[in-house]
Amino acid sequence: MRARIRMVRTIGGTWWAELAAYLALGVLAATALCLAASLLLMGLPHGWQAATTWSYIEHRFVWLVSRLVPVSVVAYLVVRLRRHARERRTRSGSPTSTRYRGRHL
Repeated sequence: MRARIRMVRTIGGTWWAELAAYLALGVLAATALCLAASLLLMGLPHGWQAATTWSYIEHRFVWLVSRLVPVSVVAYLVVRLRRHARERRTRSGSPTSTRYRGRHL
């Protein structure tokens, strides 16, 4: 567990780097969903114009980003708070699970 926490600290470095990674993930997900929606619209009989017109693509992308970026920030906060609570619990001297004696199965 400590190796994983150490690894997360070396990868993330600071809180803003981790937050930026989550935000980038939200924007990439919005991009992928926007492209998937365009592909779906291209298959519909009268969807070609909605799939290829920049104003429609921009509208879909902005709509998706306005939904997915706040969701990614909330996910970041949940992960960070759970990690902080777990670290605080292990620092407070609470015993680890004796069922597996620290071994991972």
